Amino acid sequence: MTLQVGIRVVRGPSWSPDFGDQDGGEGHVGTVVEICGVKEGDTYPQNCVIVQWDSGDRNVYRAGYENSYDLRVLDNASIGVKHDRTCSGCGVNGIFGMLWVCRKSPEVALCTDCYTRDKHDTKLDFIRYDTPDYDKGQTVPKREISKRLKAMGVFETAQVQRGPDWRWLDQDGGEGKPGQVIAIVNFSPDTDRDAAEVTWSNGYTNVYRLGYDGRQDVVAVKAASGGYYYKDHIPVLKMEQASQPKKASSEPHPAAVAPVAPVPRSQEPEPTLLGATGYTPPSSSKGSTGGYQPKTPTSQPKTSTSAENAMTAPSPSARFNVGEKVKITMDLDLLKEIETGKGAWNPRMAECIGRTGSVILVRNSDVTVDFDMAGKWAFDESVFTKVHTFTAGEKARVTNNLQNLKMLQNESCGWNEMMEKVVGQVGTVEEVDEDGDVVVAFDGDNTWTLNPEALTPCSDIDSETSLKQETGGDMSDLPEDQKMVVLMNSIAAGDTETVNSLITKNPHYILMEVKGQFPISVASAHGHIDVIRSLFTMGKDSLIEFEDAEKMTPLLHAIKGNKVDAVKFLVAEGANKSARNLNNQSGIHLAITTQNKLLLTTLIGLGFDINLKDMLGQTPLFDAILNGTAEVLTELLKQSHLNVDVVDNLSFTPFLTACKVGNLPAMRSILDRKRESLQQTHPDGGYSALHFAAMGGHMEAARLLVEECKADVNARASDGKTPVHVASMSVKGDMVEYLAHNDADLTLVDRDQANCLHLCFRETKEEQADMKEDLLKLVTSLTQAGVPVDALDAEKKRPLDYVDDDVMNEFQDLLGGASSTAQRLTVDRSEAPKDTADKPSTLVTGQPDNTGTAINAGSGKADKVAVTESGKPDKADVGTTDQLQRSIHGGGGGSSISAAPQMCQDCEEDPIKFKFEPCGHLVCEDCVPKKKKKKCGVCSEIFQSVKSLS
Repeated sequence: MTLQVGIRVVRGPSWSPDFGDQDGGEGHVGTVVEICGVKEGDTYPQNCVIVQWDSGDRNVYRAGYENSYDLRVLDNASIGVKHDRTCSGCGVNGIFGMLWVCRKSPEVALCTDCYTRDKHDTKLDFIRYDTPDYDKGQTVPKREISKRLKAMGVFETAQVQRGPDWRWLDQDGGEGKPGQVIAIVNFSPDTDRDAAEVTWSNGYTNVYRLGYDGRQDVVAVKAASGGYYYKDHIPVLKMEQASQPKKASSEPHPAAVAPVAPVPRSQEPEPTLLGATGYTPPSSSKGSTGGYQPKTPTSQPKTSTSAENAMTAPSPSARFNVGEKVKITMDLDLLKEIETGKGAWNPRMAECIGRTGSVILVRNSDVTVDFDMAGKWAFDESVFTKVHTFTAGEKARVTNNLQNLKMLQNESCGWNEMMEKVVGQVGTVEEVDEDGDVVVAFDGDNTWTLNPEALTPCSDIDSETSLKQETGGDMSDLPEDQKMVVLMNSIAAGDTETVNSLITKNPHYILMEVKGQFPISVASAHGHIDVIRSLFTMGKDSLIEFEDAEKMTPLLHAIKGNKVDAVKFLVAEGANKSARNLNNQSGIHLAITTQNKLLLTTLIGLGFDINLKDMLGQTPLFDAILNGTAEVLTELLKQSHLNVDVVDNLSFTPFLTACKVGNLPAMRSILDRKRESLQQTHPDGGYSALHFAAMGGHMEAARLLVEECKADVNARASDGKTPVHVASMSVKGDMVEYLAHNDADLTLVDRDQANCLHLCFRETKEEQADMKEDLLKLVTSLTQAGVPVDALDAEKKRPLDYVDDDVMNEFQDLLGGASSTAQRLTVDRSEAPKDTADKPSTLVTGQPDNTGTAINAGSGKADKVAVTESGKPDKADVGTTDQLQRSIHGGGGGSSISAAPQMCQDCEEDPIKFKFEPCGHLVCEDCVPKKKKKKCGVCSEIFQSVKSLS
């Protein structure tokens, strides 16, 4: 894979503990924004990159420097990688990013989203293709036995603020103002998933860079989930010899500029990297979102990877003997690198990753291992780790992965559904049979014969430690850090006896940290009440409100872990029910994320406050509307003391939020509680509930508001826009059509004198090629309904002036050949569509004319069009396009034209044969000015060319 700026990454195999969680935690996503060592004098050496994390931090990481790889590639769609295949899961034609092809059935190809959602058979092998070069695929482990992690960062529903590459002045309402991601989109036609569409608290919506050209305009205030990824299936980020390193472009892309101009280049602060040449593991600068803040390098690290160890491995006689059990646990890319270096790589070797085998031959540095079903293979000795051999009497823990356990049991000892009860549990080994399978006894007289690959020693230390742990013996000879590992493993397993043994002799352990976790936090998250009691005996007052780095108390951990009994126990012990975490989330907020109705009901019954706000000013009701299940939302809305009028930091109420996302049950429930909610408008823009429903194209929400609640379909926002205007801006053709059939006036213009045609093109300038079909359908309907194509907005531009050059040919004739004066046609209300699938081919308005003159559609030709003088303008200084056209053309109110002119618009006697550009008026041969005269006889404007229609 060629390394370029813009690639989206997560932490990789060489991620150092010194780095901490500067990425936001495992699974959090960032963007490669610079490739180091590009030119002489660069601060950092080659084979390093700089990453801007979605969480706000920015630092330098290794991509081959000292044979270390700190990052993995999560997605390369942002650099334009595209495969000419159709996804077998979702049917998308043309797959951006990595391609996943079934090894058994090559006709089955999946996009990354479908692959990580476990589409197709997870027991089958897949080949990953990073580029369209299909000779360079990588076989990856089976998904069924692989660990899947959640990707977190700037994804849909995330709360964001301006980031280090922000160039769009105050579109966001000002520095520090929050916004919400409504979609992850493409910033150019040649890329995908490299931009975020954001709605700001002032109501403004636009698209901002999220990896495009190595730039990141926004960072997360509250991260959201972007789906899943298999850690060992995605490639390690490494420098290739063929790579052409480059810095991210400093020039802003125009897509996010309109209508505000970007900051001039002269005003941009130039980023600087300080310090001596070299690399040091970066330290966290959590929360830095205001710009480029790299850390000063001070020394060269001495970390190494498995790939390095392969070159300096000890002699085989000191490592493995025939008959020993070994296992390959390293990353696929590193395994391939080691074996390729010896000229011994075979793609089928990938099947051995994660499997246990028996050593059958040792020759120099090559060790041949029998992997049973995966075959016999010779590997370099450096790729193996010894597998623990169980003995009677020791403790063993069953894997937490249920699917993996089923697969392993089906390979050897057989599967029984009752085995689900021992997943993740600790038992005592009774015997190891002649086939190597392990008989393990668990509490409650449950004894099972298990595949040894499904078991791990109860601690991660050594057999001596396991024995001491089992007997409660003296572990004073062990280092402190190893004792803490034993303690944490025992807490997670619910091994109260070992926990008591350790904390009795080492009371200070109850407040010690291991990899960011604390004993009371782990015990609460796992819901082990007996362990919590044991810890409390050593210092309840110090522990019951103990906060970790995320300000999570034991009670909040128990709620997040969905442990109802532990929650009840901690509350009974006096835990603070109003505790908040670092994001100011309460227990009810966290309960909503579990989507467990029983947990939510329990918390409400225990007296938890359901109206507390998080850092975005949102109560749990907002979270339930945005992410909750119907059950959870219904349970919350049943509470009489629930505040449905609360306003968040974005100035949204729960009702407006429900309209914005189209959550119909929430809308109905809130209106049932308080009908006055229908009158709510957003204070920053004056948008009504129907505006927000129309903007998102939420048809059922619109039907509720229009048909049942009788919402005003022509309601004006502070900028003069009506619901049909915002629907046009979003190119929601079905919504425009629905509103038109319910008395929406398509001829109205906003405060900037823009009509629906202006808006649908102006707001989609950079996306018109991708939205061409939807635009064509909408524009055809609007022009047939009589929305004028030659109306000028406040910038003296016609709709055609906003059409991108790439699609000009598709729209030029359509926008140049329609009537220049708005027509108002009647419509039979019985023909209004009942749903989005049952719709007419054209749009028509149906209001009575302002003068009171009746208008009859008849055969489709307007009998009379009346134009009235505009009185004093309303608060937005808006009117109809009839009035606008009258002021432009100086025409009177009694002129009569056809809806689709076939006769000359000048003399009205002869058939049309020519069209003037750019005004678009249609005339006969006699009305084309002769000689040097270049003035249109209809509008008196100077035309540039004459186009023949024959």
